[in-house]
Order: sequence, then C-alpha cells, then structure tokens
Amino acid sequence: MKTTEIGRRGETVVCQYLEANGYEILQRNFCIRGGEVDIIAQNAEYLAFVEVKTRRPGSMVS
Repeated sequence: MKTTEIGRRGETVVCQYLEANGYEILQRNFCIRGGEVDIIAQNAEYLAFVEVKTRRPGSMVS
C-alpha cells in the first residue's frame, strides 16, 4: 500500500470518529499558502483544524 493511500485511510477513519462524536466535516485537504489542513470540522461548540498522522501498526513500539 502506498504512503498516500495509508494517509487517506487514516483521514477517513478520523472523519468517521469525528462524525460519530457530533462533528460535521466541513472540508478535507484544504490547501492554503504554505501547506494543507487535513480536516476542518465543527460541532456546536468548536471549530477544529485537524492534522492526521497515520502510522503503520507497531511503528510506535520500540
């Protein structure tokens, strides 16, 4: 699996999590000068700018 595909899958999982917890996804992969915001979401109280870092299983274990 390519790195970009792993990243997209990670973003999808995070979007599902946010939606299950009352957030509405406003934008994915929003490009701005100097970078990109992976997910912009909001609920009744917060506007969230989310950066997703997807790791392979076991990659954080020494």
